[in-house]
Amino acid sequence: MLFPELSNYYPDVFPSSIFTIEKFLWARAIFDSRAINMKIGGQVKTCLVPFVDMINHSFHAHVPAGQFDDNLQVFKLTANSPCPSGQQIFLHYGALKNWQLLLYYGFLIQENYYDTIPIYFELPEDDLMEQKRDLMDFLNLSCEHFIKK
Repeated sequence: MLFPELSNYYPDVFPSSIFTIEKFLWARAIFDSRAINMKIGGQVKTCLVPFVDMINHSFHAHVPAGQFDDNLQVFKLTANSPCPSGQQIFLHYGALKNWQLLLYYGFLIQENYYDTIPIYFELPEDDLMEQKRDLMDFLNLSCEHFIKK
């Protein structure tokens, strides 16, 4: 387990009076609820970007997504619609289902377009099983489907 092992092996670097499991869980929750993924130098990295975590989500956002400018070495937010002075701006967090919004951001959207319910089925085992799988592959079908409200 990460704690108290870090403090046991490296007490000068991770003193147990400061590095506790409670503080680690708090820091992890902060990171998980505020970090964003962005491509930097061709690699996707998860980063904390000051102030961006304070922009609320909307499916009809002023800012569809931010991006890192490798040439300028800055994170940019570019609006695709006018942002009236003194008004809140919104960011599109992505095509997320309500369980993802609740888990990572702490809110739900009542009429969430991206909410789906997965439905799985299995093909019955019989002598035609191989032909059925081949036909499903040929038709690009799967045993996993999603329904929307």
